[in-house]
Amino acid sequence: IVIRPEKTAQFIASKNVIIGNVAFYGATGGKAFINGVAAERFCVRNSGVHAVVEAVGDHACEYMTGGVVVVLDGQTGRNFGAGMSGGVAYVYNPLKTFESRCNLEMVDLESVEEKEDVQFLRNLIAQHHKFTDSVVAKEILDSWETSVDLFVKVFPIEYKRALKQEREEKLTVEMKARETAAAESVSKDVLPAPVMNGVTSKHSTSSPKVEDDSVTDIENIGGPLLSQPAKARRQ
Repeated sequence: IVIRPEKTAQFIASKNVIIGNVAFYGATGGKAFINGVAAERFCVRNSGVHAVVEAVGDHACEYMTGGVVVVLDGQTGRNFGAGMSGGVAYVYNPLKTFESRCNLEMVDLESVEEKEDVQFLRNLIAQHHKFTDSVVAKEILDSWETSVDLFVKVFPIEYKRALKQEREEKLTVEMKARETAAAESVSKDVLPAPVMNGVTSKHSTSSPKVEDDSVTDIENIGGPLLSQPAKARRQ
């Protein structure tokens, strides 16, 4: 969903309300780009939508359980993120005033430092600018190296703990799989020593030769007698 002022509009989009209260309540997926201010309770109980907005009113992201919200102009109402148990929000905070407006009972505020976070956030803002021609988004992108340091990541405490545990369990499974594969590889490379007369030889690699006396060569039976003249045989 893309919401933006008319191209002929003379007002500043980031300073004017463009969508009303409780927009995207309980949203479960998709993306939304809003070039303007969202009124109160924006994305309450959001569980999946990725939304970028210029500014928000009171109680934004209340009881949010999933999805992503990006606020570009640094303007938020009071009680941001109350009861927020999942998902994440990124708030542009150049004036360092956001902490006093955020409900910190269930969330931590962090810098945006991890490479994946930085790239993800930049891509969302770039899409917002592409679809809405947001002036604020363009200014942030044009000075990205410094702008990214001014964002605050709103991260639910329990959600962060669950993600950490999931990563640790995944690493444990991967390590066990590698160890098992290495052990199987070693066992294939080691061949059993040959057995000779019930005794394992440490040096011989050839199969032992077994004599079988149960079969007698018929040519050796009476061979010399058959070569004598008939007269001699009668004698």
